[in-house]
Amino acid sequence: MSPIFVLSQDLTGLWEGELLINNDKNQKLKVQLEMQSDEGGKVLAVIYTRGFEDNRILGCDFIMSGVYLKGKLALSLTQLQRNIGFSVIDCLRLKNISAIVSKEDSLLRLTGTWGESSGMESSFTCSKTSDALSESAKDDLNAYIDQVYQHLDQDNYFLPPVSRMAEQVTSIMTDSSEIILEIRAKSLSGSDSIAIYLNGENVLPAHDLAVKPLKLVIRLNEDIPSEILIVNGSHSVKTLDLTALLKIGPGVQKLFELHPSFTKNDAFSVQRERINH
Repeated sequence: MSPIFVLSQDLTGLWEGELLINNDKNQKLKVQLEMQSDEGGKVLAVIYTRGFEDNRILGCDFIMSGVYLKGKLALSLTQLQRNIGFSVIDCLRLKNISAIVSKEDSLLRLTGTWGESSGMESSFTCSKTSDALSESAKDDLNAYIDQVYQHLDQDNYFLPPVSRMAEQVTSIMTDSSEIILEIRAKSLSGSDSIAIYLNGENVLPAHDLAVKPLKLVIRLNEDIPSEILIVNGSHSVKTLDLTALLKIGPGVQKLFELHPSFTKNDAFSVQRERINH
């Protein structure tokens, strides 16, 4: 049966296969490729390779990023995570991956090449074996993303609110139909504006804490968690120093410190307990 080439597909998940080094069938490495892709076709991947020679385990692990467009995947090396048995120089020969996504007998497949800095290419094939990422891949990708945001913060980047990392402050269950969120600045700088997003919607575009503290009543949906983002709305104060009081029921309240910045939003996740009638 001829393969069907896939033009639109979520690549997120685990892909497994093998790499033929310099297209030599006698030089193989097992490949585990774990990807996150979004609706716009952007891809972030962690790639593990493993082989065995002279009683030694060999391998290189990479972070790669790129795009998936019209059935074609293109990834470029972003970072070497670890080298096992190979030297760093050997691992860093990899520069890019290009592949075509196809579907054959209901199985999604990647077929393509690994490009080296020398111009040499090695062929590889992988099949999708799971729609979920492994815990080790999640850890590697999260560590890389944290590192990226740390560098952006150190270099004083100002990111748009939707591009900032969301740092979870807490996740709470409550039987109340609504909660009250109170936020105040610990010390006023004269530019202490914040914005509030509820489940992706900007419900409070700008509130100046220098004028008065914020008090917001949030009604909870019984079916889905409510994600509340606190966004630094200042254009001059890199990191705000705030306190948040979350009232989640009669006589029940919790106090938190918040530090939203130019690269990070603070997030609360509140789930209303389902009431069985």
